[in-house]
Amino acid sequence: YTGQIEALERVATIRPSDDSARFSMGLAYGMNGNPDRARTELLAVGEGPRKADALAALGFLAALRGDSQTAAARLQEALSNGKPSLASEANVLLGRAKLREGAYAEAQGYLEQAVTADPNDRQALYLRGLSLQARGRFQDALADFERLTSEPGPFAAEAGVQAADVHLTLNAPDRARRALDDAGRAGSRSAAYYTVAGRLSLASEDDEGALISFDNAIRTDPDYASAYLERGLVYIQRESIAQGLADLDRFLQLVGEGARGSRIGEVRALAEQLRQAGSGPEGRRQTEARI
Repeated sequence: YTGQIEALERVATIRPSDDSARFSMGLAYGMNGNPDRARTELLAVGEGPRKADALAALGFLAALRGDSQTAAARLQEALSNGKPSLASEANVLLGRAKLREGAYAEAQGYLEQAVTADPNDRQALYLRGLSLQARGRFQDALADFERLTSEPGPFAAEAGVQAADVHLTLNAPDRARRALDDAGRAGSRSAAYYTVAGRLSLASEDDEGALISFDNAIRTDPDYASAYLERGLVYIQRESIAQGLADLDRFLQLVGEGARGSRIGEVRALAEQLRQAGSGPEGRRQTEARI
């Protein structure tokens, strides 16, 4: 991109108010591995047709360097300044960021816009399904997941795992097993896959099989929070309190202090009660009633 940058710099020198040249130069610097200069050029884009695109590009640059808070702020600003050419991508990125924050209603709003703009955007459909699932709209979530699993393509395996998870929540283990088998045939061997497999084992009262699956999930991804929660609850029910508490603490560490949701609040309360009550019979009866 060096030649392109030099040409655009000449344009900017001759016409310093040319926002299109500054925008293109910012993109070129970003692709050439110079994010600081890219930000300088994109911030120099004035009010006008290119402003929304420049703000969106700044959001993407922030996301690439792992600054999700700045990325979300820039992308929201971009969408409020007009309709950037990358509006659909901006909505998907914002939806993903809001999902990670636990702001599921906001996430769904951004993802609805992305799906409306491109009904065949498989990533947007998958993420919208996750937001719907998190909000308890299970049938709507299944519609998105099953649309993705109905044909090969990106997110088919992941959607199959989530469909199985929803079916388990709806107390339909046979459907859950079929969905998980489909996900396995699509190539899924993720931490989420093993965690749902463990929950299926629990549904058939196979604690040992569940622990094996949760162990596999953690080996696959040592930072997969849900596997620690599920394994910890099994340990607690088996009266292995120290192991269970260690897993709950690891779960809470991974989701972070700012994580929202009633389930997370219940886990925090359970972990604290375990610490206070110790491993006596009365303490176990109180703590098992929490979840």
